Order: sequence, then structure tokens, then C-alpha cells
Amino acid sequence: MKKFCLIFLTAILMTLLPITVASAKETTKTVKLTYYCACPSCNGSWALWKNGTWSTTTTSGKRLYNLKHYKYKYCAATPSVGRIGQTIKVKLNGKTYKLKIVDRMGSNYGNRIDVFHPSHAGCYKLGVKYNHKVQVI
Repeated sequence: MKKFCLIFLTAILMTLLPITVASAKETTKTVKLTYYCACPSCNGSWALWKNGTWSTTTTSGKRLYNLKHYKYKYCAATPSVGRIGQTIKVKLNGKTYKLKIVDRMGSNYGNRIDVFHPSHAGCYKLGVKYNHKVQVI
């Protein structure tokens, strides 16, 4: 009988109390934004020449290649910006991109994001952006 009453009261409470699900909170951060590719200049000993292109393995285990379809999809971030697996919305060249954090940078870099780009020349061309606003999802 006690078990039935407990189930009955739980059912009543569940119908009377509104259930709210907390949505993911977006936070805006000001970061120094840089670019990197999979070459040895950007990755040192982590760079690997494979199938005619450079690749690198990230902290999360994701392998990134210097191929066009990897452009503006992944990034490395300092712990103060976000955790591995989180998504960052960033505006680059007038377009908004969602980048997944797949690599880690040391905390001594401050608030910094390193966006993966498939060419070293492209990284130099895009340069460094200071005080860049991003949303961490």
C-alpha cells in the first residue's frame, strides 16, 4: 500500500509541477584568434605525411588532414575558453561558423582559439585577430 501511495503521489506531482529543462548557456568570450594546419611548422613532431598530405592527431584523438573539407570545422582552445567537445560559434570573413574543440592549448596562452585551416599559406594570409568575440555553446 505504501508503494502504491508513493507512486500515486509522484504521478500527481509530475503532472502539477512544470518540468523545465535547462538549455545550454551560450557565453561570449573575447579571444586571440589564430590559425594552424597539420604541417610540421604548426604541429612539430605530431605532424605526419600520409597519402600525399600532412595530418595531425589532436588531443581528442581526431585526425585532421590538410584537405579542404576540414576548413573552419575544428579548433584548439585554451581551458579558459572551453572544453574538448564543446562548440564555438565564430564569425570569420563575414560568415558564422560552428567549430568543434578537438585540441587543447596550454593555459599559459590565456583566452585563445587556434582554428584549423588546410593550408599553411592560408594560415599566414588570415593572420591573427585580437579581441575577437566568440560564443561558446
